[in-house]
Amino acid sequence: MQYNILHLIPLFEIGGLQRQIANWVAYDPTGNRHFLGILNHSTEGFVLIKKEVAVLFNGNSQSPDSLIKSLVDHHVQIIVAHNRAAWDKAATIIQEFPSCRLFFVAHGRDLQFSHEAESAFLDRLHDNSVFTEKLICTSRFLESMVRDLVPKEQSKIVRVYNGVAVASPDHMATRRQAKDALGIPADRFVAGTVTRLASDKNLHFLIGAVDLLVKQGKKDILLLILGNGKEEASLRDRIKDARLDDHVRLEPANENVGAYYTAFDLYVNCSTFESCSMAILEAMSYRLAVLAPIVGGNKELVIDGEVGFLYPSNDLGAFVEKFELLYRDSHLCGQLGSKAREYVVENFGLEKMIGEYQTIFHSSRYGSHRGCLRAGRN
Repeated sequence: MQYNILHLIPLFEIGGLQRQIANWVAYDPTGNRHFLGILNHSTEGFVLIKKEVAVLFNGNSQSPDSLIKSLVDHHVQIIVAHNRAAWDKAATIIQEFPSCRLFFVAHGRDLQFSHEAESAFLDRLHDNSVFTEKLICTSRFLESMVRDLVPKEQSKIVRVYNGVAVASPDHMATRRQAKDALGIPADRFVAGTVTRLASDKNLHFLIGAVDLLVKQGKKDILLLILGNGKEEASLRDRIKDARLDDHVRLEPANENVGAYYTAFDLYVNCSTFESCSMAILEAMSYRLAVLAPIVGGNKELVIDGEVGFLYPSNDLGAFVEKFELLYRDSHLCGQLGSKAREYVVENFGLEKMIGEYQTIFHSSRYGSHRGCLRAGRN
């Protein structure tokens, strides 16, 4: 069966989630029709879209009635709400549009109640769950969190890991070619990360680690950070103050992320929270060993000692120790990277993810929210 699916998302910026949605739209083999709904006006991520997709709304200016009319006119059958803000919006829509079905995808840390009272937060999650057929979690770690938050909805909670479109080796440049294209000398050891420039990404820790490694004499190290965000100014100040301009490059996110993964010698992550990191999976698909902290769902992606290394979060000594091991031993780094690609192809491919979602759409009980609609609506 084919479906008309609306992906509802808070922002369509250049990021891992947006790359995943763009690839889902482009490579979905099932014949589904996909649409976009964006809560906060944004267009940066449109460069990621490989196949034409209708944007039904972009920004919160539409009235509820006109928004629902757009869904009706396009015969939308399923709303996939990505992240909490989109879920809140979708739960209000679904009460007025009962012929549509709602699925919530929990991607990250917005399922914490840092900005509202715990009781109000839990009440909202419960209310949203009533109108939702499945609560889809992107890691075992997040699944456990959601089960604790909505204990009465255990039967609705399922797990689907993120999936990546794995590039063919025949279409990849060599590392030397990729470095040359980015203006990086071939003899530089490039550690890279693709991320939002946000406090929870812990990039000051990463810059501090590079500072220490350079002071220890590893002058050929180059840290390449690809991303946008509120922390950019403070990160640039940190780089300048530490006199690391020749060792840390900060570049804006762009659609050609593969060109950067190909140039990296090692992928590094230092976030304080991750569920199922798209960037880690993408890096592994490009034959990169990964160095990541033991937080969130990282242990479900990075098999320690087989596809990379894990280290205790914020432990500078442990990070530097593992980094040096991979820096010194290019054979080990390459061996782990090759295994990482095999692991992603087997377990985290885009087609596998799409197939699991399609199974959920088929098997979910249609109209499970019926009977909870506002009075007077059919």
